[in-house]
Amino acid sequence: MEKDFQSAPKRFWQTIRCLRRGKRGSIQAVYSKGGTLLTSTEEVIGRWKEHFVELLNPTTPSMARGVSCPGWTWSTALQQCPGAFADGPETTC
Repeated sequence: MEKDFQSAPKRFWQTIRCLRRGKRGSIQAVYSKGGTLLTSTEEVIGRWKEHFVELLNPTTPSMARGVSCPGWTWSTALQQCPGAFADGPETTC
């Protein structure tokens, strides 16, 4: 910090002022699902909560719920990729 004081006094004092004030949390405005701008802290936090609940608990069907996958296998997929195989004998590591 002493180095900053000598080479860049403006930056030094900005840092000091920032440290004295401490961190001030500010809530940014977000839009609701309907497109309304939410500015109050409670509304913004509620919207973020709603967003993450939807994100982490999807309501769409998944593989675990019995949705069938197409009958693809690795060998079928590799056969459709040009240049998927190297020239020469097949080796394993």
